[in-house]
Formats: sequence, C-alpha cells, structure tokens
Amino acid sequence: MNSAGARDLDRLSFARSLPLHLFTVHGLRRTFIDLTRRAGADGMVTRALTGQVTEAMTAHYSTVGLDEKREAVAGVVRLVPLTKTVDRTVDGDRN
Repeated sequence: MNSAGARDLDRLSFARSLPLHLFTVHGLRRTFIDLTRRAGADGMVTRALTGQVTEAMTAHYSTVGLDEKREAVAGVVRLVPLTKTVDRTVDGDRN
C-alpha cells in the first residue's frame, strides 16, 4: 500500500473512533461550509454542495475563526506603512 492509502486508512480509523453522538447535522454543515470557504471555494459551489438557496443562509451557517481574524488584521497591518512621517511645517501651517 502506498503512503496515501495508509494515510487514508489512518483517517478512517480515526473517524471510526469519534463519538458520533456528539456531532449534529448543523454542526457538520457549519464545519463543511467553513472548510469550503477557507479552501477558497466559490460561494455558489458551496451553496450547491450544501443545498443552500441563498447567500444569507450560507452566511448564517458560517463562522469566522480566530486564525482568519488574525490573518485579516495582519493583512491590514501590511497595508499601513511602518515609517513615521515627519511634519516639516512651522506651527502646523500647511500653506
């Protein structure tokens, strides 16, 4: 068996050991929607896969993780110049 097949077997073994009574259909739906969004799937594709009709319903089932929030803030910080500008006007006169 190749390494990919062994990895799939490991995943299957792990999945079988999960306490399925702790999972809900809504929780699985939320997780799937979050994963497809993070994977970069188009919203229409996600709606087609999950049976959602509207973008609003897909958003209802979606959550934004802390890592995504941190990544967004880091992206904003990258847009802001880190060099300090010096005000060279006299007494605030900008003419």
